[in-house]
Amino acid sequence: MRSVKVVPKPFLQELSSNPLLYADCPIEVRRQIWETDPNLFKTEALPLLKNYSKTHQQNIPSISISPLLGASKSQYTFEPPRKRRQANTVLRQLMGLIGDNFNLYDNLLGLVKNLYVETKEIGYCTLRSDLLMSFSDSGMNEVAERDPCKKFTSLLDSSVHDGWIDNARASELAKLMGARKMSNPVMGDLGMIARDPFIVGVVLSSLWGRINNYLITNELLPRDDPTLSLFVKLLHAGLNSR
Repeated sequence: MRSVKVVPKPFLQELSSNPLLYADCPIEVRRQIWETDPNLFKTEALPLLKNYSKTHQQNIPSISISPLLGASKSQYTFEPPRKRRQANTVLRQLMGLIGDNFNLYDNLLGLVKNLYVETKEIGYCTLRSDLLMSFSDSGMNEVAERDPCKKFTSLLDSSVHDGWIDNARASELAKLMGARKMSNPVMGDLGMIARDPFIVGVVLSSLWGRINNYLITNELLPRDDPTLSLFVKLLHAGLNSR
């Protein structure tokens, strides 16, 4: 059955309704079943999603602005995000469920967003960005490039890696934020990504560095600096995602 690229829908329905047959199906067939039976996909995915969030809550460092005081760029650093993702077993399992199937990826994001709305656990915000970047890390562009948040997330992920948001990335982020109307559904996703504690940390770091090393030095007011305004918008978007 693994060699059958497209299984007829009546057979998929029969497989999904028979636990013994379903248990014997290879992953390639299960993905087709899940597209026709989202509830079955939800049953498979939910334990993994909840496990990710639980582990995240136990391991995420607290965010405080105190380490940023006196920083020339940033003293607030995390483990390189790509290395952290590669070490995460749950992320690998979720990618194994989805493969290169964008419909399942989109369904999984829907589950992540619903869980965040229900629980307010910030682990789901990190998962929103981690899923996207894991597919990008693996070169699975048929999935990653179709996510409308790809560029936004990549810019922030690179900034987390470097420990601060440089001027070039700030300019690109400002364009992306300015191109989205607040009523656009994508803004909800951008807000979740901006609420990721790793991203909040680098935004806070960059904001303080901007005040300390640019505004004060040049005797400028915060309202006159568009880069500082961007950092505030990112924090605001994240807080509003709740």
